[in-house]
Amino acid sequence: MDSSLSTDTRVSAISFSAGKWEYFKLWIVNLVLTVVTLGIYSAWAKVRNTQYLYGHTQIEGHRLQYLATPMQLLKGRLIALVLFIIYMLSSTFMPLVAALLALVVMFATPYLMVKGLQFSLRHTAYRNVRFGFTGSIGGAYMNFMLLPLLGVLSLGLAMPWVIFRTSHYIYNNILFGKHEFEADLSLKTFYKAGLIAFALFMVPVVLLFVIGMQTMSAAGGPPLGMVFASYALFFVAFSVFHVIIRNHIMNGLSARNLASFRSDLQIGRYLGVMASNALIVVFTLGLGFPVAQVRMNKLLADATEVHLTPEIDRLVASSSELDSAFGEEMSGFFDADLSIT
Repeated sequence: MDSSLSTDTRVSAISFSAGKWEYFKLWIVNLVLTVVTLGIYSAWAKVRNTQYLYGHTQIEGHRLQYLATPMQLLKGRLIALVLFIIYMLSSTFMPLVAALLALVVMFATPYLMVKGLQFSLRHTAYRNVRFGFTGSIGGAYMNFMLLPLLGVLSLGLAMPWVIFRTSHYIYNNILFGKHEFEADLSLKTFYKAGLIAFALFMVPVVLLFVIGMQTMSAAGGPPLGMVFASYALFFVAFSVFHVIIRNHIMNGLSARNLASFRSDLQIGRYLGVMASNALIVVFTLGLGFPVAQVRMNKLLADATEVHLTPEIDRLVASSSELDSAFGEEMSGFFDADLSIT
């Protein structure tokens, strides 16, 4: 626990009380209205869905709040939609313009990620106190563009360091009111998680390849079972890596003088929920997504607790200054959204 925290702390579990079928009904109605209105209702759908999930997330009886309004999101989405239409038309009639626009969007992605984080956190509150994000644009380009490129050029050897740096950038730039978050992270843990994930994936894959060489030769290609087994191994390796890193980040995370966090997410339970969620989504043709979302949120909440100091009771609401929704909606529209959960 952060040494800056008072010794007079109290422990609180995170309660997530959303109902799977209750959220499914809300989600499906919002989906139908979005389709009927040709996407216009999507801004209202996002607000309603997010408010439901946040409203069922409690710490010491206080619920999380989502404060964005549909009109804020709609304006950003309309701008993003116009640019997307321009891109699609250009790709048909003016390929050079489309290529230039795609290049602009690619280089704008780190900026959009930062704006998305700023908007999402600014419109999230607990005890009527808003969160915030102070990461610089320069830091975003370093962590979301240059470092990943270095990770690729290093043939993956630098990727644990890249993820370590990116995590440090994100979590050490979060605010709660005027209180800064701090993440005490260890590069050693990131490399340990990476090596474990690599071993879990590569060792069985190599064995499968050696065993299946004769079958591959006879069939003229890899057996379908080997392909599925490789995907399953990658799924397991990725999940193990995620659980180790998630626990490490949460266990080193604190809000100065206010709170620290503890995570005890179990690999077996996480794998079970992830696998069953994948089956739910696949066999319902995507309609089971809200059920899967509630199940995962419940798992993460049950695995997390918060250590609070008496200072949390003396907080006052922070500034109501709002950020533009353009960054968040643009980043989501072009698949550049960033989750910090």
